[in-house]
Amino acid sequence: MWFRHTCSLPAGADRFCAWVDDYVQATNGSDAPRQERALEYLTGFATDASVAQYALNVPGYQEGVLTPLEQGDLEPAHSFLKACEVHR
Repeated sequence: MWFRHTCSLPAGADRFCAWVDDYVQATNGSDAPRQERALEYLTGFATDASVAQYALNVPGYQEGVLTPLEQGDLEPAHSFLKACEVHR
């Protein structure tokens, strides 16, 4: 995945990390409203023009994390969160 080979996380990744973590926690806790809110933010993050202007590799977020989440696959999110922890 794209994020396994970066030296540092792109701009805006801290917020993305927080919302990915929130989504995973909501999923693990069967909290559907929280899960929906987190996914709504993550979707907006990936399509926000101002984020795209400053963040690096927004398509990488979309392809590597968001699309799998939308398909119910949490594994890329877990890998991404490990990268978040390493670079904080």
